[in-house]
Amino acid sequence: MYATVRNSGDGMVSVSISDPTQPPTGDYTLTYTGSDFAITDSSGKSLGNVTPPGSFQGMDLSATGTMQKGDSFTIQPTLASLDNFALATTNPAAIAAGSPAVSSASTSNTGTGAISKTTVSGGYSIDSTGVSLKYSASAGGFTSNTDVTVGGSTYTAGQTIPYDGSKTLTVTANGVSATLSGKPADSDVFSIAKKTGGTSDGANALAMSALVSAKTMNNGTDTLTSSYVSYVSGIGNTTNQLKSASTSQTALLNQATAAQQSVQGVNLNEEAANLMQYQQLYQANSKVIQMASTLFQSILSAIN
Repeated sequence: MYATVRNSGDGMVSVSISDPTQPPTGDYTLTYTGSDFAITDSSGKSLGNVTPPGSFQGMDLSATGTMQKGDSFTIQPTLASLDNFALATTNPAAIAAGSPAVSSASTSNTGTGAISKTTVSGGYSIDSTGVSLKYSASAGGFTSNTDVTVGGSTYTAGQTIPYDGSKTLTVTANGVSATLSGKPADSDVFSIAKKTGGTSDGANALAMSALVSAKTMNNGTDTLTSSYVSYVSGIGNTTNQLKSASTSQTALLNQATAAQQSVQGVNLNEEAANLMQYQQLYQANSKVIQMASTLFQSILSAIN
């Protein structure tokens, strides 16, 4: 906020943003009218009046001191918005680049089964025991030490989760998921546990970077980049089509206007020429009438 140097009063104005998440984007001028402040934007458009303490355009206004009529103040709410930007931390451990959960296969496994890296969703939780999945060849599936969800179905602890190795199996427990694949051998064990330490883990950072190439848009057919390019290209194509249509319609309008004017319009040059022609004919007819009158008078004089 800046006070104009020509102000004659000693009053000052204070302004604060009502909602920092939605700051105003323009500049404003407040001019004291003698009773309140007239508000104009950077283009000079009037935005009404405000009496302090009051609010306008998402800002709270207060005033102190003595104002004189005509005193004005310039408000630039976003001018110094970047002044307080600074490095928040220099500690790499403060950045959640690693996953809070880790999956592993037992070193004693003899099959070709594998478990993917974990993914987590909002509201996840991992207790100290984690999730242990043991394969039973005779039962034809896995059993878990805790309740898990697979394909929308919930399996309680100890219940067999069918698995034949021909398809992958995504297991979710308390918002933490991992996918089993391959052909495990009898008694092979796979685990999901809480991540401890994790100073060399960058799973979250890698997952975020993978969003660039992941096909998550348009029902899984486009990446973020290709979807954005298609969106911008579509706007450009539509704009060109509208411009072409506007040009074509303007040409048709001009043709229709010309055709209408050729039938109903008035050509001033042509009408002026016709008027001159009518004037000349009138003058010629006047001469004929005058001549006839003279002859008539001459005949009357001869008879008398």
